[in-house]
Amino acid sequence: MIENWLGQGRWMWHPVAASNAFDHVLFRKVIALDHVPISAQIAVTASCVYRAIVNGRFLMQGPARSLAGSGSVDIVSITDSLQIGLNVLALEAIFAHHWQAGFYGEAPGAFAAVQINGEVLDALSGWTCFRPGAYDVNAPRCGNSRPPVEIFNAMKIDPGWKTKAFHSEAENLDRDIPTR
Repeated sequence: MIENWLGQGRWMWHPVAASNAFDHVLFRKVIALDHVPISAQIAVTASCVYRAIVNGRFLMQGPARSLAGSGSVDIVSITDSLQIGLNVLALEAIFAHHWQAGFYGEAPGAFAAVQINGEVLDALSGWTCFRPGAYDVNAPRCGNSRPPVEIFNAMKIDPGWKTKAFHSEAENLDRDIPTR
């Protein structure tokens, strides 16, 4: 249940509102580990759709569908994805105001909480975000039942955004968006 995780993670989004009804945001958090953890998990959800990646390794996409007005988090082990040194937690989130696909969000938001060896990481610091500009909201639509994949240009996303070496002029997320 999402209620079990809400106090351990954070809802976040780009601090500057999108100029249209569609938004695509990439989030990153780099953590340093001095030993390989015995156990580690991440809980993730979003108000529309997301992809979760750790150290360049795709973990999952979601969120799981839920009843209107309720939500759930997707929880996955990241123990095998972490290593000694720097590690990158990455989320790609897409939000469309008009997209009614069974998700509970009416406002853009992505949620993440991380536990390593039973201890919750500081959820309120370290996350950055940016808009890669990979969607052309003015491109003609080919259908209405799914996200507008026909207007996506993956060549506009730097493939290194989910790696340790990536540097950008990302926005620091030093505040939460209001809790759902």
